[in-house]
Amino acid sequence: MILLLFSEQVRIIADEENNILNDTTTYSITAVCDWTTKVTKVITLTKEKIVYAKIRSVTGTGSLSAGRILLDGVPLIATGAAGGGADVTREVFVILPAGSYTFEFQISMYKYSAACSIQLCHISAFNFSDKSKQAYDSGYISCPATSTTTLIDQNFTTPSARKLAVGSIKKYVALIFVNAERQAYRASKIKNPGESDTANFFNWKILINDIQESWTARQDDYYTGSDGTNPTYEAGSYGLLIKILDPNTTYNLKIDNYNGFASAYNGSVTVRVVICPWIFTSIEYEPVALNFPQGSTLYIITEPLTHNPTKSTKIGKKRFVSFGDTTDYYSTASGVGILSHTYTFEIIEVANSLLLVSEATALNYACISVIAVDVR
Repeated sequence: MILLLFSEQVRIIADEENNILNDTTTYSITAVCDWTTKVTKVITLTKEKIVYAKIRSVTGTGSLSAGRILLDGVPLIATGAAGGGADVTREVFVILPAGSYTFEFQISMYKYSAACSIQLCHISAFNFSDKSKQAYDSGYISCPATSTTTLIDQNFTTPSARKLAVGSIKKYVALIFVNAERQAYRASKIKNPGESDTANFFNWKILINDIQESWTARQDDYYTGSDGTNPTYEAGSYGLLIKILDPNTTYNLKIDNYNGFASAYNGSVTVRVVICPWIFTSIEYEPVALNFPQGSTLYIITEPLTHNPTKSTKIGKKRFVSFGDTTDYYSTASGVGILSHTYTFEIIEVANSLLLVSEATALNYACISVIAVDVR
């Protein structure tokens, strides 16, 4: 019997750059201020890569503060407002072509009772096969009073279903990061379907193909609805939508704002989209449609990415009456660290089986690093 092993390492580890910035200093402030840069880092990429940036905002008890990251002077991500002694960590991915880029890590505090700070200012870079990107910046647009304005209305197309030795790519994971604000004014609410608009706020909604989506994670730039202290400070809210998308399909993305004020004001929104079938979170999905000869052995290696969560891979399919994974799936693997799952399709038919992956904790990103098949 002749066996042929076809393997693809979709995580391109030769391109990884660890700790381009790994600033462990705590940058504290003890007076109210608008956005103030505490760390500036210029990075240079020799090829297109996915850049990972992180910031933590720590709010002193009784104070109200936030942090954010700028990319070449444009808001990339904000923590959203926090109070009550809370700390908030935000992470963002952005695909950047070869060139030089300036990242700024900023803090703002609009109410003071105790010192506030930003920490863990971090930048790294990594790379995967089959990635694509979108970037949108509305600029400032006038939003008429008590009406809805669409600030982003863009179509994008996912990559084609590339054929691997194990089968074709079946689903892509899309990470959509949003920073939205009323110009120089802290008054943004990030809304889910079914939630009513709030008077005297900008109410932000995200739609895919004209259907409003529930945000995967969100944070207003206003910690409470009653504290109007220094209202021009700390403008910038946070939204993240993670969607599982089909290959070679065009989708429409809209960001709408209902202006709940009695006057028109300017609003802006910036969006960064990263699309890749190999980066995953807690949403279970099928990265590939299995297609190889019966009797072959499938190999899949999953790894930590930004975190080291418990990852799971499953081979089979949920039954029309489910009694749990042990009766739905012919083979499963679960664990932290580098997880290897091997299964030989001797009796079970390849064509009737799904490969599913996920991790246990929302927003603790993991990845598929290697996928292979030993063909008989």
